[in-house]
Amino acid sequence: MKPTDIQEVKARESRVRVARALEVCRLNLIKDLDFFKSSRGEIDDLQLAIDAIERSHPQIKYLAGLDFNGRLLPVRWLDDPENVKGCKILVVCCDQASLAAEFFPHVVVVAFGTFQDVLEFADSTHPIIPRPYVEEPLDLPELPSHLHYSFGEASAAIAAGKNVVFTSEKPGLGVTMIARRLVSALGPLSHEHAIQVSGIHAHVGLTTELVRRRPFRAPHHTVSDQGLFGRVGKTRQEFRPGEIHLATRGILFLDEGQEFRRSTIREVFRLQRQRETTRVVVGWLVTNGTPAPSAEQLAEWNAVEVKITR
Repeated sequence: MKPTDIQEVKARESRVRVARALEVCRLNLIKDLDFFKSSRGEIDDLQLAIDAIERSHPQIKYLAGLDFNGRLLPVRWLDDPENVKGCKILVVCCDQASLAAEFFPHVVVVAFGTFQDVLEFADSTHPIIPRPYVEEPLDLPELPSHLHYSFGEASAAIAAGKNVVFTSEKPGLGVTMIARRLVSALGPLSHEHAIQVSGIHAHVGLTTELVRRRPFRAPHHTVSDQGLFGRVGKTRQEFRPGEIHLATRGILFLDEGQEFRRSTIREVFRLQRQRETTRVVVGWLVTNGTPAPSAEQLAEWNAVEVKITR
């Protein structure tokens, strides 16, 4: 299917959603709209619905999707600066209220759950207070005593800006348990870095709130190149972040590293050297057919070997 055909399908679907949302509120389209007018290539259902019933205001921007029952839905291009260009008030769905407030501190962010609420707001002014972000604590089992030394060694390497390669001669020795805890060695996220991470994760719909914990990503060795390195598009909206982008300011964990293609491992560390915003942790099972990485490889990867034994 051609890109123009896909856009036509999106436009038809958006028009149906807008019409159904208006029907729920016993309203009809006052004027037909150009469903291709978005410069992003994405269609903003809520703004189109407001324009359709001539309730738009030059200083208010509406940014949300709609379902057939008139409920507001999150959008994945929330962090685009064009969203707030020239506006003083940004209307979003409740799920993205806190995140929008972090992205755009210079505008007033108000949040609603349904299109009916938005209509009442458009005719008056009574914003709903956005829901605060509540971080849930990590629920990790206690680290066994035989892993304490290895964890300390790996944490010191991560804090010093190094990557880590865990080597073991048999599976099930606790490599993943250590790797998940290594985000603590990087310290807490600053506000600036939290906004950066939230923007990447919101782009693929992984969060509707401000991310306050460093990410930990652990792709399987069967992951595709697009899944790991992302997909490049002609526009910012067409770009699809990969696992290495989703691990920004956190840990990218490649368990069973010996199963990944050697070219993939090299590319991961090459990109890591360029970005320097992610630490790479590799779990490596040493067997007769797959020896541990050599000293030259570790130097090339800027990595420290940590042996796991029992």
